[in-house]
Amino acid sequence: MGPLPTGLDGGQWLALGRGLFGDGRSTAGAYPPLVPLLTELIGSLTTPGTTLKLIAIGSLLATLVSIYLVARDRLGPWLGLAVVATIGPASAVTEPVAFGGYPQQLAFAFLLLATWVLARFLDSGRLTWLIAAGIGLAGAALTHHIYFPLALGASGLIWLLWLRTRPGPTDRNRRTLGVLAVAAVSLACFAPTAIAFVTASYVPPLDTSGLDPWSAVQYGTREATWIWLAIAIAS
Repeated sequence: MGPLPTGLDGGQWLALGRGLFGDGRSTAGAYPPLVPLLTELIGSLTTPGTTLKLIAIGSLLATLVSIYLVARDRLGPWLGLAVVATIGPASAVTEPVAFGGYPQQLAFAFLLLATWVLARFLDSGRLTWLIAAGIGLAGAALTHHIYFPLALGASGLIWLLWLRTRPGPTDRNRRTLGVLAVAAVSLACFAPTAIAFVTASYVPPLDTSGLDPWSAVQYGTREATWIWLAIAIAS
């Protein structure tokens, strides 16, 4: 990565991290606190440049590990590694590291893990999976203000698909209550950020909002089109 981390956003996380503890000048807006908090905690042990490098590498590894865990669960360890080797170099995964988009990376990892373990909970009813899903959703809520609603929406979709399997009344009621409980906890984690955004009249930018649906699909699948085609056929 050279003597300094790439991108400009890393400096923002350092500044926001200092602002969490009243040091430096505050901003008119707000941001989910996890990455700024990490910069402040790690920064107390090393230099700012090294701090950002560690978070950049850690966020990328978190994404790759989450992809592997989900892929391994369905395809086995070797095909799971093949999926990581295929998806890992894509710009959708590596680009955020280049500009300092560490929250996007971490939140995406939380999204994948939360939805995966939630599906495992709905299938088995094990409390361990439910707790893990709650941690994943809460992590997304504390990390990124766009990926969290995506994680919450994906979790709701997984729950609806599970209902179509016609579970028994006891399992349906208990597991639905579990889903609602972790959703409520994650919303509580997100509430301070949401309130700060509303107070600052902030509207999150969505770069693809000006695209028509087909253009948005083309943009999202512009790399490794054959893989997306295979996924669509397999689905």
